Amino acid sequence: MAEMAGIERQKTQARMIQAPSMLRMVFAGFGRYRKTRKNLSAALSFIFFLILFFVSLFSALGRNLEAYWVDSVLGGDYAVSRAESYVDIMKPVNPDNYFDPVAFYVRNPRAKAVSSPRLRVGVMAEAGDGDFENMFILVGLDPVREKELFDSIQLEAGSYFSGTKAEIILPPSIMGALGVSLGGDVVLAAQTSMGFLNMERARVVGVRKDSSTSFIFGNYQGFAPLELVRSLVGTELASEILIQPGALGNFSGLRGPFRLSPAIESFGIARAVSLAYGFLRLMILLLLGAFALGIVYQNLSLMNEERRAEIGLYLSYGASPSWVATLMYGELSLYILYCALLGGSLAVAALGGLSLAGLYPIDTVTEVMLGGKRLSLWPGPEALISSFALFMSVVFASSSLPIWKAVLNQNIVSMFRKV
Repeated sequence: MAEMAGIERQKTQARMIQAPSMLRMVFAGFGRYRKTRKNLSAALSFIFFLILFFVSLFSALGRNLEAYWVDSVLGGDYAVSRAESYVDIMKPVNPDNYFDPVAFYVRNPRAKAVSSPRLRVGVMAEAGDGDFENMFILVGLDPVREKELFDSIQLEAGSYFSGTKAEIILPPSIMGALGVSLGGDVVLAAQTSMGFLNMERARVVGVRKDSSTSFIFGNYQGFAPLELVRSLVGTELASEILIQPGALGNFSGLRGPFRLSPAIESFGIARAVSLAYGFLRLMILLLLGAFALGIVYQNLSLMNEERRAEIGLYLSYGASPSWVATLMYGELSLYILYCALLGGSLAVAALGGLSLAGLYPIDTVTEVMLGGKRLSLWPGPEALISSFALFMSVVFASSSLPIWKAVLNQNIVSMFRKV
């Protein structure tokens, strides 16, 4: 009878441990973390500050770069033949990879409302001297569709296409090289799909506005009606389909022998800058993650060693190892949230202050790197959520081994010895 009473008493005590009082114990454990591990609090808050700062910085740079290059030269995303493994809009497309835009729209009808076909070729040009020394990329486009969907050709003089076939819009750099003025004629020469040289005459109706990035692409790209470029190279096909920026997310992929090339990946300079930022971001976050792993692992190992008697008491009263681990994870979760609030508040204040003060490029090169005239660093919801998820994952990953080592395979008697 006495033995049964003892067993019931142990069960009652175990139930008391596992009662709703766990929440109070979690808060008590969180308070212990905060009071006894002030250096850890400062370190983790600073780590989250750096994580949020750099995630927001590189997110802002990514948004700026894409918008900047789309406005300057890219226009949007590109659908190309699957055989075209590398897309760079400053280079002509292999004629073997041209495709029928009608067939594209039959297979991908949802893309029709947000896109327009283009034909990008390399041409030689002269303006009356008979010397075809000037070469550039000529983009044939549908004037009506492009104006409605993109309106990416900004003019500093002249007018947009009027509907006549033999018209062309050139940047000042190409016009200067040719020695032609607004309203003058140029003779275009290109190799046809049959392999012979063909020529067409076109009138310069517009001067494309020079942007700060003209030193990169301005010398190489002109625009003409799709009909003219098709006549010049002797084909009814297209080299690519230009898709409105952002419409990439409206459908998951393309059907048929086609693939999508996002805007930022369709221009060599933009791709290189984006990859460089991506690599730098990865390296910084890996270093911060490794730093956090080491700090959390070391501190929790020491703290759990100090709590041997407490853990042994829980286990001796019937608490399971998983219950004790849950308690410790709960304490740690509150502590992570506390450190994230401290570090996040500082990061938002710093990012907001920099945004209000304004980060402006000092020259064209830094404008290209920043992706615009001004860089705004205000952290959005995506940056906040991804930063906290990364921070929490790193801390939990580094704490799992110390926590489970503390609650499994324990010699309960030794836990009551003086540490």
